[in-house]
Amino acid sequence: MINNSVRVLVVDDVASMRNILCLMLNRLGFETVETADNAAQAFQKLEKGEFGLVLSDWQMEGMTGLDLLNKIRATPALQHLPIILVSAQSSELNATAAGKAGAQGYLVKPFRLDVLKSTIKEAFDTREAVEFKNTGRIIYKSCTLIPQSDHDGFRCHIFNGGDEMASLPVNETQQGAIDEAKLWVDQISLIPKPANPPASPPATSRASPAG
Repeated sequence: MINNSVRVLVVDDVASMRNILCLMLNRLGFETVETADNAAQAFQKLEKGEFGLVLSDWQMEGMTGLDLLNKIRATPALQHLPIILVSAQSSELNATAAGKAGAQGYLVKPFRLDVLKSTIKEAFDTREAVEFKNTGRIIYKSCTLIPQSDHDGFRCHIFNGGDEMASLPVNETQQGAIDEAKLWVDQISLIPKPANPPASPPATSRASPAG
C-alpha cells in the first residue's frame, strides 16, 4: 500500500521532466505535488513546509541531487524524509553512492509508471521500518498505528489526533496487523488532524473492534 496522501516535492531543472513526474504521481493518486527547478529552491521549500516524499534529479547545475540529499540527511528536522534520486545515467556507482548517502531509491530515466510505483512503495516501506524500530508506531494518512502483542498474535490500535479510533481483531503476525490497520484507514473518511499519539502505548486488551 502507498500512502498517497503525503505532500510530494519534485526537483528537476528541466520543466518537461517536472511535468512528466507530476503527471505520473497524479496517476498514482498523489494529489499534492509541488515542484522546484533547482536544489537550492527545493531545500528552502523543505525547510518551510512538511513533505512526505522527495523525487530529485541527480544532474542539476550548481547543487546536484546528491548534494541536496546530503544536505537533507545532515538536517535533523528533515532526516526522516524518503528520497528517490532520478538520473539519465544507468550507473552502479551512482546508485551505490545514492544508497550510501541515504536515498531510498534510484531511478534511471525513462521509467514506466509501475516502476515508479514500486520504487515509491519500497521507499515508504524502508522509512516505515526505521520509524517503527525507533518509536514502536507508524504514521499512516494522519493516523498513528500501534501494533502490540496480544496473547496468540498482534492487535493494532489506530489513533487519529490523539483519539483511539479502533482496536482491530488479533492477527497472527505483526505485519498482518499493520496491513489490516492500513486497510481500515483506507476505507474510512477522517478529518485530517495532526498525528498525536498518547505518551505511552495503550494497555493490551481484547476489546472488540470499534465502530
